[in-house]
Amino acid sequence: MGGMKSFILILCLLIAGCAPVSVVEPTGGNRARVRFVTNTEGITVLRAYEGENCSGEEQEWVRMRNGYLLTGSEKRLGIPLWSYNVNAAKELYVNTDKAMHGMFFGSESVGNYVVSCAVPFTFSFLPDHDYEVSYKFFISTCLVEVSEIEGNSQGGFRARQLSVFDNKLDERDASCKKHFRQGRRS
Repeated sequence: MGGMKSFILILCLLIAGCAPVSVVEPTGGNRARVRFVTNTEGITVLRAYEGENCSGEEQEWVRMRNGYLLTGSEKRLGIPLWSYNVNAAKELYVNTDKAMHGMFFGSESVGNYVVSCAVPFTFSFLPDHDYEVSYKFFISTCLVEVSEIEGNSQGGFRARQLSVFDNKLDERDASCKKHFRQGRRS
């Protein structure tokens, strides 16, 4: 019976897939190029919020999966250092006039169970800079790393880590906890 459950889960993931980018990207003005990445084989969803601590209106931005998807779509802007499965990363223009308040929701199949983990983050991107925001899922925890992709003196590029966020929420994150626990349809 466990094998059948795993097969159904995998089939659902392949069919549900990664919906195309659902955020409206700025076409000009103050904006940064940002690559959002996941390392999970389960679906990872990035949602953005109007205010800090997951307050205000919620908007789903992207769905990603580090693996094959029937409905996967490529979204690249040419940010250097791409080394990902086409479904595991999406590059977007992000408005830099205000901080981005987001939360990654990821899941992995572990044996006969599906384990979920969420990480809220807030970051102020600078105009005309390139970034990578990477969701990393581990069995006991998950985290989000924000790095700037910058040129080096040898004409190459490097990722310089700027911030790390984890899933260890405190009383300030009550609204984020509510959003994480909220039932959703895929």
